[in-house]
Amino acid sequence: MQKVVGEVFKIIREAKGLTLKEVADNIVSTAQLSRFERGISGITIDTFYLCLKNMNVPLDEFQWVYHNYTQTLDIQFSTKLSEAYLNQDVTKIKSILKNCLQFEEENPDQKLYRLKTIVVRAILFYCLPSEVVSNEDVQFLMDYLFSVEEWGRFELWIFTNAVGLMNVASLELFTNEMVKRT
Repeated sequence: MQKVVGEVFKIIREAKGLTLKEVADNIVSTAQLSRFERGISGITIDTFYLCLKNMNVPLDEFQWVYHNYTQTLDIQFSTKLSEAYLNQDVTKIKSILKNCLQFEEENPDQKLYRLKTIVVRAILFYCLPSEVVSNEDVQFLMDYLFSVEEWGRFELWIFTNAVGLMNVASLELFTNEMVKRT
């Protein structure tokens, strides 16, 4: 993976017409940066971020190139689920749920898969109110959100998609927490 990261870094640097010296600045030696680009050695994450900054490349732009100009799997998942909801495509949502349940079963120790499953269940519930989400799942989701000190995109995604599962008191509490944690 280190080699691929360095190669992508070099592609971006060269595409911007920047020299190793311009990017390395006083952060890292040009020799070290060259070795990184060739996959021979690594650089620290701090050095990586500072070099990206010198190229005027935000991390998400780097990821975009790294992933071959495609969306990450999480964004693809979210987009597919959103489209199914907007089209009220219950069959598609149930298919997504089936896949989530399979991942959850194969990876029982990964909270991520259970959380995604609960969100898909919530979306299905919004389309079909007869598909109730269990209190246990709602509690698991709420416990997770309360356990996270600083919410990122994933936690905001969970919250916004599961907001309809929460009662007014929980919503008020979470709204206050969301403001504190973002």
